[in-house]
Amino acid sequence: MELGSTLAVVDGVGRAIKIKKSFITELTLFDCLIFGLIITLNRGTTNITIIGNDRFVEQGDLVEITFAELIILAGFSLLGRVIDPLGNFLDENRKVKKE
Repeated sequence: MELGSTLAVVDGVGRAIKIKKSFITELTLFDCLIFGLIITLNRGTTNITIIGNDRFVEQGDLVEITFAELIILAGFSLLGRVIDPLGNFLDENRKVKKE
């Protein structure tokens, strides 16, 4: 398990340190159970887009690397559906018809 620490949060983007083994578009999980998406890898720091309310993420919170890439499949079965940024359905019809 790879853990880092939140250095700062500004405008929905968290800056984390001590993350060494990660890649762009990798999902992360903060202490407050909010997901994030790695958008840049710099020497010593990593920028993470916070997917959810960034007010719950604070300086010093731990960041866990999930080793999973954000993948949302698209197709005709998604037409007219409502999904969140992680691809979870938010509308009443929660089943997806296979094409």
